Amino acid sequence: MRNLFTSIFFSLFISSCAMTGSKQKNLNLDDIKESDFNSVNQVQYTTDTDSFKKVESSFSNALNKESIERVFKYDGDVEGKGFLDEISILCHKGKFDKALNQLKTGNRNYTNNPIFWNVVGTCYSMQGERRKALLFYNKALSLKKNYAPAYNNLGVMYLKEQDYSRALVAFKKAKKLNQFSKTPRYNLAHLYLNFGLYDHAISNATAILTENKKDVDVLNFLGTAFLMQGNYQESLSYFNEIDSDFYEEPSIGINFALAKFLGGEKEEGRDFLEDVESKKMSRSWKIYLKSVKKYMGVK
Repeated sequence: MRNLFTSIFFSLFISSCAMTGSKQKNLNLDDIKESDFNSVNQVQYTTDTDSFKKVESSFSNALNKESIERVFKYDGDVEGKGFLDEISILCHKGKFDKALNQLKTGNRNYTNNPIFWNVVGTCYSMQGERRKALLFYNKALSLKKNYAPAYNNLGVMYLKEQDYSRALVAFKKAKKLNQFSKTPRYNLAHLYLNFGLYDHAISNATAILTENKKDVDVLNFLGTAFLMQGNYQESLSYFNEIDSDFYEEPSIGINFALAKFLGGEKEEGRDFLEDVESKKMSRSWKIYLKSVKKYMGVK
């Protein structure tokens, strides 16, 4: 049964927390202005600037203040507080060139701020430029050695590389440094679930849900975790808490249908599976849906 989940697991859930790596071209002396020699006011790190002003997403509301990784994947909207948030939002939207152009004009004010280097690292990580991402995450940690978001994002990078041992260390470090941070706990839960450590996975996710009982992603995670554990009735109890408007989403509907089927509601599970929206489904989800349909006897 566990093999049904393996092929699509990591594409679902992992979240990063809330770019000046290119070489400078030859300097034209005629371009130098008097203002280039002026000192700049450094924008120092404060904890209240390390979260977004407003993040709206019906999927991931428990983690919204810490992470926008999933917001643009669904139906969300983000309002930033200033320059660094603008850069982060642009990168998450895939507008890397625009983000880099803005960084060229504003980076001098943030060279002593770990948030800046963390944002730059994430922008490069999202483009698959590992070495630059690693360089900038480490730069953030050199400015603030106990900066939890950088450790979390290192964990995300290692996880994508299937370097699970390093990912585990990074997520645990981020969680330890900020016990109130939900994102490292969320990522740890998924890492544990991938290796069948159900109790660890469920306890971490449940701790998040206690603060926001309607987070769709966390409810879906717990429903999936109990399904993989073989506790079908407990799985259904979490899936049933999700608003029915979300059931057509493949990441929710397929496993909900499977939980119904394995929990004894075989016909209802089959009917439910046929309602899952498949028009915009990714290839990995199509493969997973096909295997579940075969297992449940749905044509």
